[in-house]
Amino acid sequence: MMKLTEKYLYAVKNRLPENQRADIEREIRSLIEDMIEEKGGYSPETERAVLKELGNPRALANKYLDREDYLISPRYYDKFIFVLKLAISVSLFGVLVAGIVEAATNGVPNPYAFAGTLLGNLLSAVIGALGSVTLFFVALERQLERQDKKDLLNKMSREWDPEDLPEIPQNQAEFSKAGIVVGLVFSFILVILVNYFPHLPDITININDVTVSAPLFNVDVFKTYLPYINLALAVQIIVQIYKLVYGCWSWAAALFNLAANVIAVVVIFMLLSSTRLINADFIALALENMPAGDARIVSQIPGGVKTAMWVIIPLIAIFDSAKAFYYANKSRKVF
Repeated sequence: MMKLTEKYLYAVKNRLPENQRADIEREIRSLIEDMIEEKGGYSPETERAVLKELGNPRALANKYLDREDYLISPRYYDKFIFVLKLAISVSLFGVLVAGIVEAATNGVPNPYAFAGTLLGNLLSAVIGALGSVTLFFVALERQLERQDKKDLLNKMSREWDPEDLPEIPQNQAEFSKAGIVVGLVFSFILVILVNYFPHLPDITININDVTVSAPLFNVDVFKTYLPYINLALAVQIIVQIYKLVYGCWSWAAALFNLAANVIAVVVIFMLLSSTRLINADFIALALENMPAGDARIVSQIPGGVKTAMWVIIPLIAIFDSAKAFYYANKSRKVF
């Protein structure tokens, strides 16, 4: 097996649009095999000489790319379109479902005003998804391109050698596309809910024929935390997009993942530490309509849940971060 050739092909195709990779890989593989035959047949020395003649895989990949100026280059365009479609679809679905739930919960006194508000929210969600995803991809692509150029300049200071080729990442170091999609969908839904419908989780209960209905959260207090929540969600989305673009774990991906987990934990702890976030009127009203024994048990639940979350959330973040660094170490890739 021509191990150097496989590493070379991986290095080239990893810099090409996904829909072109298979055809170009076959073309280059055939070219390498023909060049080896012309030099008298395979040997490790012949393989190395042929790859050296073809040159740096970055330079070869660039020859297959249309180098006109693009906001999003062909290398990442298919991933950009995939994430954009996902973001818009989830945003529209989230706003529509939340609007229907709100209408079913609170009624629709004025159908025209409701329709206008819903259409405005749908349009705003589409514009927000389009702008956010485009901004994320532009920033991420520019960073990756700068790293590529830096690596290329460093290696151009000496003659390129096939032995410089990095190892092909092992399967267990590659990202699960399904996991990335689930993460993006979950993050986009949360963005829609916290920004457009923070008042939605109203709770209605019936105790001893007494109906109690009130918002779960103190909306005014919740809005003061909204910038921090959006920051945590934005970082999570950036990490998911980075993983989708790059394809496998690296030390940089593991560090980004760690940063996202730290920010998420800090924001969640800020919310847990707030004494005014949960609507006190709702709790008091609910307890007033319960038997004394039940009320005493129920009143202890929030404290128990908070205590459990103070322990569980850091453990999840530590496990997720440790797993990322474990796979990054197996792939032995910096970026």
